[in-house]
Amino acid sequence: MCYTYCVQSFLGVSVYIWGVVCLGLAVLYIFVWPRPRLETPPRPVWAEFVLRYLHSLVWALLAGACFLWGLGDPSLAYILGRFALLGYMIYFGTLLLDRSGRLR
Repeated sequence: MCYTYCVQSFLGVSVYIWGVVCLGLAVLYIFVWPRPRLETPPRPVWAEFVLRYLHSLVWALLAGACFLWGLGDPSLAYILGRFALLGYMIYFGTLLLDRSGRLR
């Protein structure tokens, strides 16, 4: 039985630590993102937005899910986790389309 002083954990690490790591990755991916090659034509606006900001948003959603899980609201944490999964699938699909040259 877990009382109020007991912190939830995932893989033996506090979910608050996971949340801080996710926030750090969200900040990192604001500055590190897949830039287009110089010799290629520009991407569509929607693809540029997805590749520029969605990966960072996914990590921010995961951080929110970790913090909510730690606060004892697993249902909302589950919803944020699902949104993060959906966002990552959109990001990864767009990245694959961009790397294959189908967006141009």
